[in-house]
Amino acid sequence: MIEPNLSVQVEAVIASISIQKGRLKLLIIKRAIAPFNESWCFPSGLVEFHETLELASERLLEHITGLAGGVLKSVSCYSQLDRHPEGRVIGQLCTAYFKPNLIANLLVTWQASEAEWVDFTDERLANLAFDHSAMVPKILQAVKLDCKLGLAAFELIPVKFTLTNLQQAFEAILGTELDKRNFRKKVEHASFLKPLPETKVGPHSEARLFSLNKDVLITEYLNQMKAVI
Repeated sequence: MIEPNLSVQVEAVIASISIQKGRLKLLIIKRAIAPFNESWCFPSGLVEFHETLELASERLLEHITGLAGGVLKSVSCYSQLDRHPEGRVIGQLCTAYFKPNLIANLLVTWQASEAEWVDFTDERLANLAFDHSAMVPKILQAVKLDCKLGLAAFELIPVKFTLTNLQQAFEAILGTELDKRNFRKKVEHASFLKPLPETKVGPHSEARLFSLNKDVLITEYLNQMKAVI
């Protein structure tokens, strides 16, 4: 039996993550082109022959939403035979973490008529175009895992941050309130935090600013944070 010629394309699906007002947010767009015109989904598009997945994800995200400078990570591959209405398309899901100063550049282009940061509980996430709704639990799982095993929380807060900023990031990602005294006891003198001579003036007091010591090995980070989360 002669098998038909198979043409396979690769699609990059980018889940953009941010923290706004203490809540974990996910970016969705409303498509302005077929297929699924006027439906909500994640920014996505085909990887060109000369591109790596990483370069394609960066290009597509900036082209569709105007966002750039986020930290991208591959999450999972989707290869269901009927996942795309225009043929055999394999999807690669990526997360993109954005610090607060980067999300102000959000805009939409020809592929999208609207773009909106939404909570993970937003009802639209259950009815996204393509197979993007099935990706939402995987996205949340990946972000929580990055929080526990990597540096996700630090990718979502300013370069110079207070311990309150850091605690709020962990709480937003994990979806639970952490004990302030215990959190500060565990992290205040951790070697992956570098105290800065600057302070941030709050409504009632000044708070010490910190930056991340990127030279610290990930194993040391793990040992410090396991007790916190």
